[in-house]
Amino acid sequence: MPEVVALGEPLVQFNAVTDGPLRHVTYFEKHATGTEANVCVALVRLGVSCGLITRLGADEFGLFIYNWLRGGEGVDVSHIKFDPERPTGIYFVQRNYPIPGVSDVLYYRRGGSAASALS
Repeated sequence: MPEVVALGEPLVQFNAVTDGPLRHVTYFEKHATGTEANVCVALVRLGVSCGLITRLGADEFGLFIYNWLRGGEGVDVSHIKFDPERPTGIYFVQRNYPIPGVSDVLYYRRGGSAASALS
């Protein structure tokens, strides 16, 4: 049993490599993110066992997050469930637009991501 258990929604983040509106961006960096997932990773790196309760889409992004947490970071993933009907949540980071010097975030998860159906 982990010393700490978190409950939340991990997401896949796509960071625009270039500045400006996303309609003009061709290249993105992909990262696994989410506050609760990041806390679990930080705790494991500090030597505290941590587990995450969530739902991920039964898709490539869900597998990406699952493998990152389990294999790459050592988080207990025994309570992560895969949802065959809902996708893993994602979001995009738009750089220096519409306000110079400020990033804007566009989420794609409301009412449809796997973790939104967590109960």
